[in-house]
Amino acid sequence: MDGWRRMPHWGLLLLLWGSCTFGLPTDTTTFKRIFLKRMPSIRESLKERGVDMARLGPEWSQPMKRLTLGNTTSSVILTNYMDTQYYGEIGIGTPPQTFKVVFDTGSSNVWVPSSKCSRLYTACV
Repeated sequence: MDGWRRMPHWGLLLLLWGSCTFGLPTDTTTFKRIFLKRMPSIRESLKERGVDMARLGPEWSQPMKRLTLGNTTSSVILTNYMDTQYYGEIGIGTPPQTFKVVFDTGSSNVWVPSSKCSRLYTACV
């Protein structure tokens, strides 16, 4: 008699397991690969316009420098990432509109600009 009381629990677990297992996508073609493209660097763009990087000052020519804030003893290393920005093109909507998106690995949000977006909303600026 005790085994019959446990039977509905096993049936419920089997039903839950089946819905989780068979609900997963099995076709790998549903995923689309987004190819990365390298943006022209700021350094390359300035060079094309005839700007001499050496004359801009030491803050542009030094790849790393230390910054000390206030009277603290710690320092923060600043790195020049002017040449390392990549983006991908994604399509959103039907028919798809193409957007160039810089993939930020530090957050999970993708902000898409809109003409209906208010300038007062932080995500649209």
